[in-house]
Amino acid sequence: MDKATPDDLKRLYEALDARREELGMTKTEMYRKSGVSQASFAAMRQGKPGLAKPERLRRIELALELPPMSIDQILAGEQLEALPLMPPQYAQGFQSIAEAVESLNEDLRGFSERIERTLHQILDRLDK
Repeated sequence: MDKATPDDLKRLYEALDARREELGMTKTEMYRKSGVSQASFAAMRQGKPGLAKPERLRRIELALELPPMSIDQILAGEQLEALPLMPPQYAQGFQSIAEAVESLNEDLRGFSERIERTLHQILDRLDK
């Protein structure tokens, strides 16, 4: 994933966009279902690596009802048409797991911010 070239990312965007259209999903629906912003998808379309974070890519796979690691296979040069689709009964379960993980990530970010503020307050008091 880290070694994806700008051309790889552009090719990935095209494959994911084709999959989105195949599902009859609008771009707005894809952004909402994946939790990945329009700006992140635009960066990928331009070949910028910001989107290539594993947790984002997994959420995109879930939103587009693709099996885990499909994006890695696309980046490795495999055709999306050759990849099996995730059975619908699993897609909802994986989506729920992805939402729980994202919620935990948000909690951890908040916790981290509180720790940082507390440390700054302690350091400020020590400086006085």
